[in-house]
Amino acid sequence: MYASMKREERDTRALIGSDQCVIDEQWFFLRGCLEVPILGSEEPFVWGLWVSVKEEVYDEVSDCWTLEGREKLQARQFPNGLSRNP
Repeated sequence: MYASMKREERDTRALIGSDQCVIDEQWFFLRGCLEVPILGSEEPFVWGLWVSVKEEVYDEVSDCWTLEGREKLQARQFPNGLSRNP
C-alpha cells in the first residue's frame, strides 16, 4: 500500500515510522520481528513483518510504545493480518 503510493502522495496520506504506519487515517499497521531458528547457528534469522490491525488495537499498542520493558509485559493477543508492506 505505502510502497505503491506515488512519492508526492506519501506526505499527505501516510504517517510512517520504523515500526508503525497509518494510511489515510483508516489503515493501521504495526511491524514486528519473527525469529526463525537456523540449524547449526546460535543466531536466528530475523524477519521484519508488517501486520494490519484495527484502530483500537493500534491505539492500545501505541499507548504502551514507550514503556520501559514493554516487550516483557504479558500482552493479550490481537487479531491481525500479515501484510506485504504497509
